[in-house]
Amino acid sequence: MSDREKLDDFLREKLDGRSFTWKEGYWEAAEKVILADQAARKKRRRFFLFFWLFLAGGAGLTAALYSNLYPLSDIPGTEISLSHNASSSFDSLAIKDITRNY
Repeated sequence: MSDREKLDDFLREKLDGRSFTWKEGYWEAAEKVILADQAARKKRRRFFLFFWLFLAGGAGLTAALYSNLYPLSDIPGTEISLSHNASSSFDSLAIKDITRNY
């Protein structure tokens, strides 16, 4: 017999035949605690959602500002070309170092 089964048997023996009084106030108090916990979880979930949205927006804004402040075309010795292949729906972007002879 495992320790868990021994504990179950012990508690069953001690509590067998005992009666407990029920008051409606017990359930009302428990319901208040449950509802308060659910409200706190919703607030916490909402906070994390806004936090991650704010963080992602900040990263996107930073990337947009950085790309506008330091575009690749301003780097000396680079050439940027965009080509479209008619047989495919993909465009290709080529950044070439024009200071080297390939």
